[in-house]
Amino acid sequence: MGDRVVLDHLIKEFKKIDLNLDEVESLDIIVSFIQYSGYKMIKSLLDHAVDRKISVRIITSTYMNITDPTALLELYSHSEKVKVKLYNGRAPSFHPKAYFINGKSLSDSKVYIGSSNISRSAFTNGVEWNYAVDGSIDPESVRAYKETFEDIYEKESIALTKDLIDDYRKSYILPKDFKGRGRINKHYRKYQKKVDKKYIEETVFTGRKEVRSPNLAQIEALNELQMTREEGNDKALIVAATGVGKTYLAAFDSKEYSSI
Repeated sequence: MGDRVVLDHLIKEFKKIDLNLDEVESLDIIVSFIQYSGYKMIKSLLDHAVDRKISVRIITSTYMNITDPTALLELYSHSEKVKVKLYNGRAPSFHPKAYFINGKSLSDSKVYIGSSNISRSAFTNGVEWNYAVDGSIDPESVRAYKETFEDIYEKESIALTKDLIDDYRKSYILPKDFKGRGRINKHYRKYQKKVDKKYIEETVFTGRKEVRSPNLAQIEALNELQMTREEGNDKALIVAATGVGKTYLAAFDSKEYSSI
């Protein structure tokens, strides 16, 4: 089965999980890159799995400096049930994209393999090709892919840590023209159709009420604040450059607390 939108199929599989919890053991994902935009789209699936005590393992990489450190930080602090590793094998490149729904047996398992990394464009309007390998039809192929995933997870990957994220962030440099356009070369941009604004707007307006969401810098700060609270600290100081949005950051941080 060929298809462009792998996320739609994952959602359908998770709807089946609600009816067949005993037949599902885990969700495994291996992708080259993870963007924060993609993490936001797949977060509900991860929450769904964690709520139903289905283990999740994710292998990704910092290859080509494309994975977003904010996405890694979100995954790191998401849940103890979500295990994340970074590829550190000897291969000069890292390009797999596969999503495993692991059942109790091979016949109950599926693997979606193709071109989709975890990003908004890959899950929405990007041209992506993916193929479902169904264990009830081709169990040997499913077995081979599962064994390969297991080998990479156990022997060629290292557990994601806060220190690894901090170290990666130091080398993570966005192109000057990234904002609003992304990493698209001039030739591609010249012939590309304009992207619908609904895919790139970060602010949603409902009537006269403006609903904002935190930007990437604010998300990292909110994660740091949460982690320092979990360590037992009740005071924190945020140092941020002009324009980061410290006032909004304070508002986002206070959302979980009731007014006195």
